[in-house]
Amino acid sequence: MYRVAAIARILVESLKTEVILDIDLVTKAMLLHDMGNIIKSPAANDVLYTEQERKELRKVEELITKYGNDEHTVTMTIARELNVPDKVLYILEHIGSSMLHLTVDLNDWYIKLCSYSDFRVSPTGVVSVEERFDEVIRRYAGSQHALADAEKTEKKKQLALILEKQIQDVCNISLNEIDIGKVDKIAKELEDYCL
Repeated sequence: MYRVAAIARILVESLKTEVILDIDLVTKAMLLHDMGNIIKSPAANDVLYTEQERKELRKVEELITKYGNDEHTVTMTIARELNVPDKVLYILEHIGSSMLHLTVDLNDWYIKLCSYSDFRVSPTGVVSVEERFDEVIRRYAGSQHALADAEKTEKKKQLALILEKQIQDVCNISLNEIDIGKVDKIAKELEDYCL
């Protein structure tokens, strides 16, 4: 989430003058956007986590008991408990790959920019849109998750590429310039960001 927020900040700071977004709202939304994903993390054997992190993730069952087993619902409930601004809740409610068919036609740059930022980060780092969706197809293959449908996820990738062009058209930097070095520097600074 730190990396996604960092990418979003890079994008907000590089917007052309016709698009103006509140960097604080964008940052808050991106720091919270995947909060609920913790409930789908396989705590016992996931190679993405250290042993200490796996111990902490064993508390996931408590979260599921409290918030339910839908990651989006968990994210929204936690965000409401944190009393974040309504615009942050609005962003959280309207981003994600399941909304891409609507996002590309919206004139809401908060939704466009926040959605795109999420599509540039995988569990292992900063990637291209193509790499991100290819990774999603591999990760969810054979599962019951909605993203396991490779054909539908491929269509989402094509929509994300349209979104990328829209974002590029309003930015003063090449989106290809966004790399792990720049992102991780900002992500580190966000560790103490106040919600």
